Amino acid sequence: MIIGNIKTYKSCGMTTADLDKYLDVLRNFAADTPNGTYQLDDGAFYNVVTPTLSSGEGREFESHKQYIDIQYIVEGTEQIEYADLQTLTVTKPYSEEGDCALETGKGVLLTLNAGDFAIFCPEDAHKPCCGEGTSRKVIVKVPVK
Repeated sequence: MIIGNIKTYKSCGMTTADLDKYLDVLRNFAADTPNGTYQLDDGAFYNVVTPTLSSGEGREFESHKQYIDIQYIVEGTEQIEYADLQTLTVTKPYSEEGDCALETGKGVLLTLNAGDFAIFCPEDAHKPCCGEGTSRKVIVKVPVK
């Protein structure tokens, strides 16, 4: 599953070879890898996290310009709300330092189970870590070309 809009998906700049390379990272991910940040080649990296999930109520969407997010669920189930950036209202302008802007509005709630992934390009706002309990996930950050 890749999420995006037919009008803007090419701006991600990720080729099929790139996608295969990063999915191989996830296929070979060792479940006992400690939480933390791990460098890959070409300026890419991944974060291993175990977030406590909560309702998306009152939380804002995030979007990025410098990196494409590949969010991969290792254990548990997580919901991520997705929206096309153009349909949202900016509440915190983009900060290059944190590569993040915040937005508010309505989106579509996706349910990802262990083994599922979603790819979010710069036009794809997302609200991760929704649901109950915890999940274990890997977030691959791929530089936008």
